Amino acid sequence: MTYIVWGQVPLPLVALWAAALAAVLFTRMAYALRLLSVEPADARPALSRMTGFAFANGAVTGASMPLFFHALSFEGQALLTMVLVCWSAGGVSTAAAHARAFYAFVGPTLVPAAAVWAMTGSLQNIILGVLILMFGLIQIFFVRDNERVVRESFSIRYDNARLMKALEAERQEAALARDRAEDANRAKSRFLAAASHDLRQPLHALSLYSAVLKLRATDPNTGEIAEQISKASSALTALVDSLLDISKLDAGAIHPELRPFDLRKFVERIGADFRPLAEQKGLAFSVETSDAEVLSDPVLLERVLRNLLDNAVKYTRDGSVRLVAAVHADHVRLAV
Repeated sequence: MTYIVWGQVPLPLVALWAAALAAVLFTRMAYALRLLSVEPADARPALSRMTGFAFANGAVTGASMPLFFHALSFEGQALLTMVLVCWSAGGVSTAAAHARAFYAFVGPTLVPAAAVWAMTGSLQNIILGVLILMFGLIQIFFVRDNERVVRESFSIRYDNARLMKALEAERQEAALARDRAEDANRAKSRFLAAASHDLRQPLHALSLYSAVLKLRATDPNTGEIAEQISKASSALTALVDSLLDISKLDAGAIHPELRPFDLRKFVERIGADFRPLAEQKGLAFSVETSDAEVLSDPVLLERVLRNLLDNAVKYTRDGSVRLVAAVHADHVRLAV
């Protein structure tokens, strides 16, 4: 701007205008720095003050047109107008987040320029003044849309932050509920593991009484009833044993006792117990094993295999059941 008017406008007038513009700009910068250092509790008064600074900046900037226009050549007038138009366009990016600040700036910047050109009386200059005003209106619409986009982006960001906070709270509540449930389940498992003897004792006594009743039965009907009681007691004992074993596993009360044993004898013995059950259902039963000595807990392993075979025989309607023990390098794969 100084380059344009240098030598054509009196120096005191240029200095006065430049001092006024510098005072507005430095005051606004100082206020903005203070806002950055101390965040206000309510942003609305700060926005109003920044809008006032924008108006003062636009008024001082726009005053250059009536102050300098008539002292300049036509080329200088055109260049001065171009600088003001570009200056106002630069405010689009700086005031996009708060459209009112741009409205306060662009009006006093471009209206004097349009008025000065129109007051020359030339039709061409009047059209130029109208074009300047239309350019300002286009910028206003553009800034309004930019403000809407900025506000929506901040709204989405805050909504996402609130959603993440709510999800985190729900996650913590779910984790707390899961921990409580796991604690309760472990407490239940520890209780059942500790009470296993007390739970098995009545069943064992019932089994003994049914056996005695069967031996001392005086007629066939009594013996049949005793036999049914014994079968029901055995089934109930097996079910309770399974439940207690699961509870012991959950409670960590079962510890494997590893020792070497013969794989073929182990597998064939278990297969021999289930072969009659399978044949009673009309199922083919086969055992495939290998000669090997393995290191494991035979008691726990046998219980696992018996559960698998029991389910296989129980839920297979037709076909066959196979028990396979295959040696692979340094381990054995058991499959039902």
